[in-house]
Amino acid sequence: MKKLTRILTLALALVLIAAALVACAKKEPVDGTYVIKTINGKTVEEYMRKSAEDAGATYEEYTAMLQLAGVKADFSNFIVLTLNADGTMTLETLGETNEGTWTQKDANTITLTGTESRDCAYKNGVLTLEMGDMTVEMEKAK
Repeated sequence: MKKLTRILTLALALVLIAAALVACAKKEPVDGTYVIKTINGKTVEEYMRKSAEDAGATYEEYTAMLQLAGVKADFSNFIVLTLNADGTMTLETLGETNEGTWTQKDANTITLTGTESRDCAYKNGVLTLEMGDMTVEMEKAK
């Protein structure tokens, strides 16, 4: 009976170790370049259309103004966050670049530090930044 218990305990331990190794192998590194997925739950285009309307402009006028500021027509560079493996970061918004550092606080939290520190939720490869009344979800650039 003791021998069977030892064998079952060893088998269970091996299964747990194998599961842990598989989980670690699948974990994607956090560092990389992130682009906007949504702003306040809307696609960037939907958000820009509403912003244009709120500003009393047409969508075309609004996007033309943003393009003069260097924003691509598909808004892919509206906000770009690069987290480097060495713990440094750059945040590019409307042609302005801000530098800082980042750390992974825990499995679900990234701390970005520039002029101030800000914790951001991190889940399934998506960073969620709270900036004033704006919630921005960013995903790794493809």
